[in-house]
Amino acid sequence: MADLSLLELLLLCVGAIGFGFLLLSKGGDWLIDAAVYVASRQGVSKLLIGATIVAFGTSAPEMAVSLDAAFKGYHDLSLGNVIGSNTANILFILGAQVVLVGLVAVSPQAVRRDIAAMVLASVAISAFAFYGLIPQWGGVAMVLALVAFTLWQIQREKRLARDNPERELHEHAEEQAELSQKFPSQLHAVLTILLGLATLVLGARILVLGATLGAKTMGVSEAVIGLTIVAVGTSLPELFAGLAAARKGHGDVAIGNIIGSNLFNILAILGVTAALVPLTVSAEMLTSTVIMLGVTLAFSLWLLYSGRLSRPAGVVALALYAVYTVWLYYGTLARGG
Repeated sequence: MADLSLLELLLLCVGAIGFGFLLLSKGGDWLIDAAVYVASRQGVSKLLIGATIVAFGTSAPEMAVSLDAAFKGYHDLSLGNVIGSNTANILFILGAQVVLVGLVAVSPQAVRRDIAAMVLASVAISAFAFYGLIPQWGGVAMVLALVAFTLWQIQREKRLARDNPERELHEHAEEQAELSQKFPSQLHAVLTILLGLATLVLGARILVLGATLGAKTMGVSEAVIGLTIVAVGTSLPELFAGLAAARKGHGDVAIGNIIGSNLFNILAILGVTAALVPLTVSAEMLTSTVIMLGVTLAFSLWLLYSGRLSRPAGVVALALYAVYTVWLYYGTLARGG
């Protein structure tokens, strides 16, 4: 590495970033196609697939970061990773998807229960933040709540499919005809889902490494790298999976991915982390948690009211995220100074 010139090093970084983007794009396509095929064969809605398989899988980077930080005693980093990711999922990830695709829509009736669960989880974590501690019993309770809610969702979808098979047949007929050519069996589709998730995580990792090394080479500070490249990097799987879904006309998968990821981040990632290592919540993290709760409530009310997110809404969301990032950066500089 020491023998490389600055230009050669930067070219390697650009190559890593480009390869990371390629893996993210391909992984998103594989994941969405296979997930929609599984939904069609199992008689469940694409919204449920987006809120479970896609959402839980794309949240793997956040799980790894939070657990590692908690075991090393960095409680603010562990909690901030989840709180920041939830805020980024709504303002940055979904905002970028809407701006690039133009319109993402879903039936408000179809997402009422999922939104209610996301809001309740956000309120619960905010209550713990005001208390100043996420105890072990709280972590266990959150994990059990997620398991119960997911099982209830699956049983409900199965019951709806049995009671009204024509509805599911109509919803999935087009996908089945097209995707059956790609997937000879459900096992092949499941393996493709795993491959897509692994490719998304690997692509995000390579892109973040390339961008971080390039930023350091150009003299960018660790604080800026952490607040931008690393923070956004753990959310790249959600971004590209959602883009693939929205581009293919599966807006319900894209929105289900955001709702499911936010729910999983709180109940599973923080739940598992707190169950192993009780998390103390600082005053600084309390402020970010309140902001996350406000963003979640605004997003939920808008989705329940209209069920549509158009390009102007995406632009507003991205602008708000830019303001939020500047505020975070300014706060870091002020504390450092």
